Formats: sequence, structure tokens, C-alpha cells
Amino acid sequence: MDRFSAPGIDRVGVRVLLDAGQTRHLVRVRRVGQGDEIALFDGEGIEAVARFAGLDGGCAAAEVVSFRRVESPVPVSITIATAIPKGHRMADLVRACTEVGVSGIRPMIAARSVVRPELGGVNARWQRVAREAAKQSLRPCVPSIAPVASFEEVAASAKDHALAVLADCSAGAAALKDVLAGRSRGERVLLVTGPEGGFTDAERDAASRAGMVAARLAAPVMRIETAAPALCAVVVYAYTQADR
Repeated sequence: MDRFSAPGIDRVGVRVLLDAGQTRHLVRVRRVGQGDEIALFDGEGIEAVARFAGLDGGCAAAEVVSFRRVESPVPVSITIATAIPKGHRMADLVRACTEVGVSGIRPMIAARSVVRPELGGVNARWQRVAREAAKQSLRPCVPSIAPVASFEEVAASAKDHALAVLADCSAGAAALKDVLAGRSRGERVLLVTGPEGGFTDAERDAASRAGMVAARLAAPVMRIETAAPALCAVVVYAYTQADR
């Protein structure tokens, strides 16, 4: 069944309109006919079955037949705070992290960051990429894309998480597998990945003071858009095995 996103689908009989891009996909690509059933999700844990009711002002209209709340299959809530790579690579990072199952993505400016957008800025394209990735990977929820933050703001948020990890390749960093040993499902985890040049000593000290644990993967040095989803995937796997 074809799957599309729409808000306000938590009532049987409610009529919703799909946006222009999804309408084109439904009508021209998938060739869904009037009366056919489609799957909807709102990105916040509600999924529904709806019946295509034709076009309304150029947008596809659908009437909800049934709905249900779906719990995330990922047993941990991960926020990945990451330096921003150049060009399209941030969109690739957002897409991959969404498919892995993160709850939130926080673009970050570190001392050695090359890409330095305005602090507090919001990138609508990254949010669209996250929604599309959630749709294709059958995720019930779309991860939030936070405004661009400084490293200091990210470090200050470490206290709000059961575990905060600074991804670091330095000799003093612990093995990630050791840091993840003995964790319990349902925790909130903050993962922080830096720019190509890595973190400065001052940032490492600030992270330690904030309660973050420096940890490394037993793998070669990776590009930002590879390291972030790889780190998230390892953490998801570790929590999937927890309490078993």
C-alpha cells in the first residue's frame, strides 16, 4: 500500500489534503485511483488507512478509514549533534540517521567547523529530507531537526540525557562498546560528532566537565556523514541487546 504523510489523521472520517509533491507522486507515478486505499502517517506516531477521494483544488484528498498509534521499534531515544559537512552531505547524513532510527538531529558549529551557518537557523530542506526518509523506511515518527547550535549549547544539554557521548578518536577515549555495556532500554542518549579536524582540547575539557564521555569506534576515521549514522547504528544495536 502506498504511504504518504499528512497531519490530523487521528479521527475516522476526517478528510485530509496531501501537498503538491505527494499529489504528483500519487496521481502520476503511483496512478492511485479514486476509491483506492493508501497509508498515511503524521510523523508523530499515528498511522492511518485512508481512501483516495479525488482532487480538491489540485491536491489529493483522502478520507481516514482507520488509525492507530504505533510505538517506535527503536529501544532508545537518540539525539545526534553533529558538525555540518559541506554541500549535499548534510542531507545524506540526515537521511541515513533517520533510517537508522534517531529521534532528533542537532546541527552544530564546533571550533574547527568549516561550514558555519547562522546560529539558531533552521534548514527546511533537511526537515523535508527527514520526512521523506521516514516515509520510505516505514518509521512512524519523523526526527526533529533542531536549530543550529554552538558546541557550548550542545555540551550544556548533556545533563538532560542518561548518557552523553563525545565521539573522539584521541588516545584517551574509551571504547564505545565498553561505554554502552550495561545500559537499560528507554534511555535518552546524546551523541556528538565533530568536524573533519576533530575536537579541540578545550572542547574535550568542556565536554568532560559537562558530564560527557569521550568514546571511539573500533573503526577507521570516517567522514562526518558516515560517522554519524554509523555511531547511531552501533548505539541502537547495543540498546536492542540490553536487558536480554
